Amino acid sequence: MKTISKIKIRNFKRFKSLDVSFNKDFNILIGDNESGKSTILQAIDFVASGSRYKVEQEGLERLFNIDCISEFQANRSYENLPILRIELYLDDIGDHNVCGKNNLEKDTLEGIKLVCKPDDNYREDIQSIISDPESIFPFEFYTIEFSTFANTPYNGHKKYISGLFIDQSIMGAEYAMREYVRDIYRANLTPTERAKNNLGYRKLKADFQRQTLATYNDKFSDATLSVKDTIKSSLETDISLSEGGIDIENKGRGHQCFVKAKLALSRQESNIDFVLMEEPENHLSHINMGKLIQLVSNTTGRQLFISTHSDMICSRLNLKKVIMLNSNDQSIATLSSLNDETARFFMKAPNYNLLQFVLSKKVILVEGNVEYMLVERFFEKHLQASIVQQNVHIISVGGLSFKRYLEVAQSLNIKTAVITDNDNNYNAKVDRKYNSFVCDSIKVFSDTDDERYTFEVCFYKDNTEICDTLFKDKKGGATTLDYMLNNKTSCAFDIMECDKDYTIPQYIQSAIEWVNE
Repeated sequence: MKTISKIKIRNFKRFKSLDVSFNKDFNILIGDNESGKSTILQAIDFVASGSRYKVEQEGLERLFNIDCISEFQANRSYENLPILRIELYLDDIGDHNVCGKNNLEKDTLEGIKLVCKPDDNYREDIQSIISDPESIFPFEFYTIEFSTFANTPYNGHKKYISGLFIDQSIMGAEYAMREYVRDIYRANLTPTERAKNNLGYRKLKADFQRQTLATYNDKFSDATLSVKDTIKSSLETDISLSEGGIDIENKGRGHQCFVKAKLALSRQESNIDFVLMEEPENHLSHINMGKLIQLVSNTTGRQLFISTHSDMICSRLNLKKVIMLNSNDQSIATLSSLNDETARFFMKAPNYNLLQFVLSKKVILVEGNVEYMLVERFFEKHLQASIVQQNVHIISVGGLSFKRYLEVAQSLNIKTAVITDNDNNYNAKVDRKYNSFVCDSIKVFSDTDDERYTFEVCFYKDNTEICDTLFKDKKGGATTLDYMLNNKTSCAFDIMECDKDYTIPQYIQSAIEWVNE
């Protein structure tokens, strides 16, 4: 099984420099918008394809990192012209033409690379251009080279590793569909089979031209009718995929998504080594999302790279396979060291807040709906600031899940405040229970008085007069506190809408102040 063990990127799109190691089975890329998930998939696709056309179609001016161009503009010399470089480090290729030291690590390794650099054949022309401080960057004088670490050139006809790129964000694009169908066709037929098919297809066109079109040529005095026979009109450009006699291009986007993924993942006898999937959740219903996750989970014999914004995909496919990209400092983090039990917990957990959590910088974890409803209101009342503008997220996880989330917080250094009840035993239920997690980035907040064992008790004792007035027409013959304990959610709504100057329990105030520091 051929796999990609690592990628090194230099001066490509948003990445001035990035090194990422990959899992042999599947890799889940997550991050904010513009964090570079799609860029990594595109980089893999570019290098593996060996296609100059793909690079040229995108345009070098859109591929080079803007910072490296700016640095050159500040010091314009031929020696300072930036070089775009993407290296794929490979395993189990078994070809001496792939193994060499022509890589950034300067070690004998298997791999292939794409390098875009100034063409030395035009050195004098380039120097003349850049000597003019008003001139624009000379992308037109750059060369695009594909080679192995042994410095052996390769191209789209001779690949050392083969893959498919399924981009659901451009599912309906005619070009994207045509490229996918061509790739899946090539992956499942041998070169000999494809050559025979091409020959048969050209013969059919020649027969049609001779037997059918020729009968109408007497209607044209200076020309004759013919069928195109060019590289742009061949079997591989005309072939399509059908299901039940209907072209899949005429089916819904969600169905197209599932069919394409199923073809890419389920045909183990094909020569596909890896599959790139861009946001596979697009256009999928919840049921089909589950089917897709099951399909991915059962895939063997090829390496998968999936970029996603889906909680289901992120957690159900194993958190230990997650690669998280930071949109601010271009750093990466993984959860490979996560406890196996915790990873399995999130694979089965019904809560879909995990992706929001791992992408947050500051989080308040609460136990249930009451705290979830009220803490945002308390935050804005206490600090006179919007919780959204302060980049703080509130996530309800349930008390039994706190430790699972805190393990993730430790791995990713997420600033996390836990707000919890003491359940009549602060020392055992709070202090000792979470002591191993407390650090500079994690703190647990609860009332230390065992008699103030839950939020409603704390709020009532701090605001007895307000609560007695607020609930007097609703509590019937019960005491105010009993009513609050037995009607937690409705009481939370009333507290949210209360315009009295009530006191927020101190432990919640402390949590809000600390997480916002």
